[in-house]
Amino acid sequence: MTRLDSTGQAFESPAGKALWKIITIIIAGVITTLLALILAGINHTNGIAESARDHNYEQDQQIALINAQAKVVDARIDALQRVSDATVASLQTMALQVSKDQDTIQRVSDTQKQLLQSQRPRR
Repeated sequence: MTRLDSTGQAFESPAGKALWKIITIIIAGVITTLLALILAGINHTNGIAESARDHNYEQDQQIALINAQAKVVDARIDALQRVSDATVASLQTMALQVSKDQDTIQRVSDTQKQLLQSQRPRR
């Protein structure tokens, strides 16, 4: 316990000093424990946030890879479509030529028949 001496200065008994040291140690321990718990909570929260960032980074990488693969597939589809269009155009041209050739063959055949008929003797 704190007592004042005749000059007004604090005078403490040995029991008061010991009690004050115990209280100070307990308060320091409580404050230290609270600070340790707060720091542990902050570290835990930071760990969770870092883990989430890592997970998001991995997902972003996977999304970027999928997007790149999709672009490659789209380019291949476009190339195949161009080849297909060119093939269709070529087949249409060939079909038109075959049709013209059939018409020509038919005309030649008709002309040959007419010539043969005109060269036969008439009765």
